[in-house]
Amino acid sequence: MITVCRDPEIVRMFMSLPEVARYATEYGASIDDLNCEITPQNGWLLYNVNGEFIGLTQLEIVSGCAAQFHPYILREFKEHYDDMIKELFKWFIEEVPDQIVKLNAVIPIHCKGALLAADRAGMITEGVDRESFLKSDGACDRILKGILRREMKA
Repeated sequence: MITVCRDPEIVRMFMSLPEVARYATEYGASIDDLNCEITPQNGWLLYNVNGEFIGLTQLEIVSGCAAQFHPYILREFKEHYDDMIKELFKWFIEEVPDQIVKLNAVIPIHCKGALLAADRAGMITEGVDRESFLKSDGACDRILKGILRREMKA
């Protein structure tokens, strides 16, 4: 089940977990730089299975008609990832105003599992954001994936 997180401290706690924070620190980022602020344009969604909090998704309105998301799920619950995305799409259709017709994900090219998961969710590759993600060995490309509201319903 997806619910809106109204407490930035819950976000900070989850993002500080070693298995989540290691991704940021691997590439030189700091958990202190994370924007946990909850605003009308930027929010966080909790994913629960059987009452257990196992995932978190950042959702940001990026224009008058598009939003962008970035999901996180605890490793031991990876088998629930596809269900988490389906729940996110369902929540998006029910809760986000109809004027927001598109949902994007920008995925670093080396994150093969995330790219495959986006494909399984029905997202379309829309382009390459060249050298826009900093890894420890230098900049790399990110792939822009997108799905329209009407495609989520299909």
